[in-house]
Amino acid sequence: MLAAAVLLPAVALWLAASVVVLSGVRDGLRTPDRAAVRAAAPTRDALDAALALAGPFLDDLYSPRDDGAAAIAEYFGLPVRARLGAGRPWRLLGIDRNRLEREHSGARTETGVATWRDGRAELRARLRVDWAAAPGRARIAVTPLGLRGTRRVELALQERPLLTVGPRDVGRQRAALVPLADRGRFRSHRFTVRHGTNDGEQYEGYRGRTARAAALAATSRAGGFPRGRDIYAATWNASGAWPDDAPFQPDAYADCRGELPADSRTYPYASKTCVLPTRTFVWLSSLDPLTRLLQGLHVLGRHGDPGRRYRDTDHRDVTVAGELGRWERLFRTQDGIPRCSPVACDETWSSGVRTAVFGALETEMGYRHGDRISRSYADRAAAVVLRTQIGRDGLVRTAYGMFVRPLEAGGFAIAWRRSGLIGFSPSLVSRSLDRLTNQLSMPREYVGFVASNAETSMAAYAFLARYRCARFAVGCRGRFRPGGGAFAPR
Repeated sequence: MLAAAVLLPAVALWLAASVVVLSGVRDGLRTPDRAAVRAAAPTRDALDAALALAGPFLDDLYSPRDDGAAAIAEYFGLPVRARLGAGRPWRLLGIDRNRLEREHSGARTETGVATWRDGRAELRARLRVDWAAAPGRARIAVTPLGLRGTRRVELALQERPLLTVGPRDVGRQRAALVPLADRGRFRSHRFTVRHGTNDGEQYEGYRGRTARAAALAATSRAGGFPRGRDIYAATWNASGAWPDDAPFQPDAYADCRGELPADSRTYPYASKTCVLPTRTFVWLSSLDPLTRLLQGLHVLGRHGDPGRRYRDTDHRDVTVAGELGRWERLFRTQDGIPRCSPVACDETWSSGVRTAVFGALETEMGYRHGDRISRSYADRAAAVVLRTQIGRDGLVRTAYGMFVRPLEAGGFAIAWRRSGLIGFSPSLVSRSLDRLTNQLSMPREYVGFVASNAETSMAAYAFLARYRCARFAVGCRGRFRPGGGAFAPR
């Protein structure tokens, strides 16, 4: 449970932001005149190559659960778990009393101090990973700093045995080389149902892998989500059974009810979203382009009419066609869609998931409904998203220098700055707000640099698959076939 000293200031900040809305957001929400952008539309070959590279990235995030179901891990990291004594349960970092503290994150190495606990038994150890120690291999080094309550600790990288340490190893570095080709072993323990496992169910359905889709569906249903109920379901044309305001209904955040248990390899991530009253968070999210874009895509997919009126969270009657100008203005500002808070839109960086959803909406308007201005934005957004994909070499060109992260190959960047380099906001205000609100979240499982994750890469994949279908009539199976409808809820 979070200490009041952390919780109360953070909640106060959110509540203050709820009532103090500055001009930056309101300027962003006005509807200016529309104007096309210049864009060299991506080729079919470029789209085919990007989707082929992204597929294995998403495939390797598939995470079996002990009950036979499955989830989608949040990202790739260093999921070292520990068994503190024969026959004892596995202890996972980031949950219960098991913690990881960051010491260093560099171009190719990362170091942190981990503590695993089981009753009175405890192992505290320094973890260091070199992502480029040898061709195709990472070197994971463990230096026990303290051990009590047990004489034997097994360490494993997900299902792969890693090392066994005991009292004589305290102060000594032990190391193992691990093949990077076995990327699934590096998937995080933590997963989300909302915007993770739900998306994975749709992705596997699109790929025609029914057994994997069913295993993910089992976790989604157990987590309180009927099929197509996730806010991102519209990106897969899978939300049509739900009402027009579905992205703003509290049921869209069913994961906050905490219905799923942890097991020996996975645990559900408890979002900071769930600390606030759900309706408060829903209102706050309405000031961010993401949920409004998702609502527009949902309504358009549900009714097929850009002029159909629907009500947004400000209780105004709006249309998709009438809302486009405001989102296009934001996109023109920085070649991407930023994150907006109750204070302002942070135009120092662009968000991968927001840009992908914007591109999906413009694709529908431009290529399905004949809007020439929208077509220019769809083309440009596709080019931007393609540019942010991490290549096969795993080299990540960031605002902080060149990073070697082979596990990230094929993923799409979470964020990038105006320069095009991958990175988050340089704004002191934004970084301070992020640090404060992150204290509402669960402790971290991995403290290294994460350039891509499941949420962003699923959204990018869905956008590019939609765009390729609309423009080239390729890959139009399932939800993206012409006239394809949504699944019925169950």
